[in-house]
Amino acid sequence: MKALTPVMYRSIVEYAQKCMACRPEQRAFGIEAGLYWGDKADKTVVYTDRGISRGMVYGIARALKASRPVEYRTL
Repeated sequence: MKALTPVMYRSIVEYAQKCMACRPEQRAFGIEAGLYWGDKADKTVVYTDRGISRGMVYGIARALKASRPVEYRTL
């Protein structure tokens, strides 16, 4: 599976920013969905322009545990 392109990433970021105001259970569901997606990826790409969220930390930890490469980028 290919990594997300920057265009796809921006749409996910926009959704995540809107979800910041979601109820905690909705946010937890979103984090879990992202972790599931990450399990299917060839690598984990972390965009650091706006910092690293708790969900991103979970994704990085899961990638490292699965020996999946983690790549840090900026836009």
